[in-house]
Amino acid sequence: MARRIEHRSTSHRPARHIHAALIDTDYLGARLTELGGDVAELVSHSTSEEGVHFRTRQRIPDRDLPAVLRPVLPGSTVLERSETWRERDSEHFTGEVAGMLRGIPGSVTASLWLSDLEQHPAEHADHTAGQPEAGQSEAGQPAAGRLPAVSEFLLQGEIGVKLPLLADKPEELLERWVRTLIAQECEFTHRWLSGIR
Repeated sequence: MARRIEHRSTSHRPARHIHAALIDTDYLGARLTELGGDVAELVSHSTSEEGVHFRTRQRIPDRDLPAVLRPVLPGSTVLERSETWRERDSEHFTGEVAGMLRGIPGSVTASLWLSDLEQHPAEHADHTAGQPEAGQSEAGQPAAGRLPAVSEFLLQGEIGVKLPLLADKPEELLERWVRTLIAQECEFTHRWLSGIR
């Protein structure tokens, strides 16, 4: 049975700055090098009137996989990922991401939204502005930051794993891994935009 996954985070950086990083080949290559294990490849990258589309490949280290899944896997697990981003206007971007797990009969699909928030005077006076929702990572700055939030990133999707002998446990555990990956990529994006290499 498919399992829903949702993520919301905010940033003190404008959506256009974050979007520019997310589709940049240098950024993608560096992110894959840091997070992709010994298999890290930007398979393709293209720009058209429909937007920017790219495919990546990265290995999921065994240590990052839920222990209950390791005995049923036929070896190393590789994430094949396809992502598309479109610019609606200078403050609003939408996208889709789909991932297939080689070695696991499972997939991840999600819709993506990145947009600037409407700014109100009261928001600038809120000392907690720019903070993520509970249990989530901030898309552009560390959780300890105090700068006002000016943009938000939303992800809504589903995770499905076809391992009937394990009931719905694989989806639950894989969801945790996906959330961990999202947090790692958010942190990497913050460092990249801050000029930390």
